Order: sequence, then structure tokens, then C-alpha cells
Amino acid sequence: MTVRFKMHKPDQDLGAWAEAQGRRIKEELDKILEDVIAEAAEDMIRILEAAWTQTGADRAEAGGNGPGRVDSGTMRDAIRSRILTKTKDRTVGAWGWLDEFLEYFLFQEAGSEKYDVQFEGMSALQGSFVQARENFRTRLREIGREV
Repeated sequence: MTVRFKMHKPDQDLGAWAEAQGRRIKEELDKILEDVIAEAAEDMIRILEAAWTQTGADRAEAGGNGPGRVDSGTMRDAIRSRILTKTKDRTVGAWGWLDEFLEYFLFQEAGSEKYDVQFEGMSALQGSFVQARENFRTRLREIGREV
């Protein structure tokens, strides 16, 4: 008995095919990263808006914004997300106070005893990071990838 195999010659060589697959996967991962950091910025804003303080509660009772950390809106409105670096084999994204950072943002984020008032930090950046990490892992699993 004789068995013959006939090899189909692909339209492109294996190296070119693998390179094209790598580019396709990188584009897919870049899109996931863009989506996840945009969602992280939105999560950070939600955490900031919901973070209770006595000052915010007093402000709300007086008819202003509250009871979260939004008074003028400067800290909330400064939150952004964007891709910082994009090369053939690496993409770096970020969210948070990327363009504008005022000293009081840090006190609100981490908490403070400044001005003889002690208050708990809102941990908006940390909370949004924890959620972003989980969202990124979930999206990778959805396309058959793992971290």
C-alpha cells in the first residue's frame, strides 16, 4: 500500500503568515487596552463622585454638589485616559490625572490630616486599577489569551 501526501503551497511563506498573525493579535490587544483604560477613567470618576466626606455632605445639604468629592469639578474633569506609547511590539496606556495635577488631588486620593482635618482617602486611582486589571484579564480570556 502506498500513501502519498500532497502539500498545498500557501500564498505566502510561513514567516510572513506568522508576522501577519502577530500584527493582528497586537491590534486586537491594543484595542482591548484602549477600551480598558477608557473604562478605568470612567470608574475613577464614579468612585470620586461617590466618595463621601462630611464637607461634601454639608455642601449637599446646603444645595450644592455632594456628598461626593466634587465641588468645582476641577479634580474630576482632569481625569483622562490615553495611549502613551505605541510601537511594533509594545503599547503603554494610562489613566488618571495625566495633564493637570493639583496638590489637593493627592490629599483627596490618599487622605490627609492637612489643615487639622483628618479624612479618609477616596482611593479612586487604586480602585479603578483593581477593576481595570480584572477587566483586562476578562477580555483576554474572551479571546483565548491569558496573562
